[in-house]
Amino acid sequence: PISTWGRNTTVLYGLFGIPLMLCLLTNIGALFAVWLIKLRRLTDRYMYRAPLCLRKGVFAAIVAGVYIVVFNVAPGFLLSELHSREFSDFSVAMYFCFTTFATIGFGDYYPPPDGGWVFTLGVFIYTCLGLAYLASILALISNWGGEQSKRIGARLQRAPVRIFKHLANSGPPRNGGSGHSQGTDPVIHSGTAENSTTNQCSVHESIENSITSPGELDNR
Repeated sequence: PISTWGRNTTVLYGLFGIPLMLCLLTNIGALFAVWLIKLRRLTDRYMYRAPLCLRKGVFAAIVAGVYIVVFNVAPGFLLSELHSREFSDFSVAMYFCFTTFATIGFGDYYPPPDGGWVFTLGVFIYTCLGLAYLASILALISNWGGEQSKRIGARLQRAPVRIFKHLANSGPPRNGGSGHSQGTDPVIHSGTAENSTTNQCSVHESIENSITSPGELDNR
């Protein structure tokens, strides 16, 4: 807008129009999110033997491929063929689609104003679908980032406990280095003592048997 009244009207219109547009994109993005979740389940079902990283990579490739082909390549080709005056070649039309769906909108390229109401309505609907699909992709990326941050936070919280346990296990014995741990079974100790006592008794008996009395020496 050129005039002050036009700029003020645009600001007021944006204050009401932008939230309504965000609500519309949120509802459409929720539908796309349901379809993406079903696609993820199908990927896991048919690739259940593959590693998890490979399944995630295939799912991300499918989602990105749909966005590039359906919302950039296909409309760019149609615009370059139907309106070659405004879009001289395919690269210009694809550039317009990318800037539109990425909400950049430099304004250097725009659809022809004399295309008719059918063409204008089709561009509006297609733009809403593209923005909603992009919003659903960003929501999935945000959820994945939130899960990763929670895992990292949980690991960082458990790290001091693990370090303390490692230091406690690697320290000197608490009983003064006597060679026996505190958790030794007393039954084992008693069995060992009985065996040692039996061995000592057998040694004494053998010593006594080996010693001869003086009478026996005289008889010899």
